[in-house]
Amino acid sequence: TVLQHAKEIQFQTSARPMAVDLWIDDIVLVGCSSCPQPTATPTNTSGGTATNTGTNTATRTNTNTPTITNTPPPGSTNTYTPTSTNTSAVVPTNTPIGGGCLVDNMDDCDNGNQYGGYWYTYDDFDNSGDSVVWPVPAHISNVAFAMSSPGNGGTGCAARMTGNVTTTYQYSFVGMGTQLNANAGAPLYQETDISSCTGIRFYVKGNGLQYHMKIPYTNATGQSLTGYNDYKYSFIAPANWTQLDLPWNLFTQESGWGTQVPLTTVLQHAKEFQFQTSSRPMAVDLWIDDIVLVGCSSCPGPSNTPTNTLGVTNTFTPTRTNTATSVPGTNTFTATPTNTSLVPTNTPTATNVPGTLDITNVNHSPSGVIDIGVPGTINVNFNVSSQTATHISIYLYDYSNMTNPVATLYDAAGTWGPGAQSIQVNKLTMSSVPSGNNYVIVVFGQTGAPLNQTDTEMTPYLITIQNSSAPTFTPTQAAGTVTPTPTEANKLEIIQSTPVVSYPNPVVNVKQDISIKFAITKKAKQVTFRLYTSASRLIREITVQDTKVTNQLNPGLNSITISKTYLSDLSRGTYYYVIIVQDAKGNQAKSSVEKIVILK
Repeated sequence: TVLQHAKEIQFQTSARPMAVDLWIDDIVLVGCSSCPQPTATPTNTSGGTATNTGTNTATRTNTNTPTITNTPPPGSTNTYTPTSTNTSAVVPTNTPIGGGCLVDNMDDCDNGNQYGGYWYTYDDFDNSGDSVVWPVPAHISNVAFAMSSPGNGGTGCAARMTGNVTTTYQYSFVGMGTQLNANAGAPLYQETDISSCTGIRFYVKGNGLQYHMKIPYTNATGQSLTGYNDYKYSFIAPANWTQLDLPWNLFTQESGWGTQVPLTTVLQHAKEFQFQTSSRPMAVDLWIDDIVLVGCSSCPGPSNTPTNTLGVTNTFTPTRTNTATSVPGTNTFTATPTNTSLVPTNTPTATNVPGTLDITNVNHSPSGVIDIGVPGTINVNFNVSSQTATHISIYLYDYSNMTNPVATLYDAAGTWGPGAQSIQVNKLTMSSVPSGNNYVIVVFGQTGAPLNQTDTEMTPYLITIQNSSAPTFTPTQAAGTVTPTPTEANKLEIIQSTPVVSYPNPVVNVKQDISIKFAITKKAKQVTFRLYTSASRLIREITVQDTKVTNQLNPGLNSITISKTYLSDLSRGTYYYVIIVQDAKGNQAKSSVEKIVILK
């Protein structure tokens, strides 16, 4: 009840007599489902009027209730006019990177921005195109946009997209965007008026190709009001971080198609910013960081959310008036509102910043269709820049579901210095992959301490797996059905030619289960999973009975699931595991030691 009707917070002495010296700073309410607001319109009960000339789009609550008893010399008259301090607790006016209203500096490395909106990617799938973009768009997997590190200045993160634009669709494209409020997408499509700002500033780097920044203009159901001829500005993404400062008047619509709309109208009804490719075919690698709206009279907020911009009403409740007559004089204190933003400023610098690990130009041979029925290897080629990678993992993903890899093709520590690299992958690592689907190969690189940098790059094209040696069975009896079954061996073993594979690996979210695939020679009764630290200390042991195992521990390929509950408290790092199978007679077989990396 007290919290529901709060008006102020006080700091008071606790003893008497007592010398007093107390400093308070940086007060923040924590764990709030939403930032608190006044429950009624505040009034000025002191008879005075406080004038606030600052600019702050957040709702401010100003309360001053002095309670100190003053005993002045006889004859004096003291008049108190309380000092008001305005502190914003929601998205306030901020002063990031040389002034302006911060949209996102990505330092928190999550998929949200300072305005409550979210980052996302998109492609030409709805236009029957087959262009590829990473992070994957929502129509492929409902996984949050993953930031890349480090960002501008060598710290934090940045928004990055990679991939490849094909020519299947006449106007093929991929892109990434960020929303201007938490409800900018379906179903509300809430708008944010950014017309009081004069432009936008951000940092960019990339592969030296041209991209567009767009301001889409859509209606209340998300349909384009420009016929997709949106206001845009074209720029080159240079190899090094570069600041772009773009006044709105540099954004234009193309002539001769779509619907022409005044720029001011678009700015008044903005929902998002997008960064999109500009040509086809095109390899994609674009980084964006430190996005700031500049020249704003006040920092924008969602158009249909009430805000208090100027003319704050302050509630004053003075409780003491002391009057005496022996010493003449009057002391007057005037309210001075002070606006303090809780959003930190960011001043990136590129001074003495170590180079950033960069994995690029991933390709492989053969490409196109890979026949795993023909023994052999695949050469996976890639380029390492700026840093030496000390660990390389190569994964195969089904492009229709990019949540987890379907196979780990390579995973080893070593040294891969800057320059062109090539790793041979045995086709046997794909032996359990279904034929006929579209796949991509992803290379994951990691440096050692103290930098601990990572980078991921995928092939800019799709591949198909086929198995020409898949067995066929022709019955020889005149009647009846032949049902082939694997021949059971006399000795229980884990088949070494079929790699033990865990996925996802690396684990970027310990809130999901891990699946482990392995192949055995004969029927087993149970399987045990043991997890060790890098110092070989056993920290987890889980035994699963055959009835709860895919294929029920029969000869051939099996799969077990390790519940997320066993992993949720693990720290970031490299771990090792073994699989032990046991048959009904107590005979055991153990896998080789395998590695799993947790990057939460």
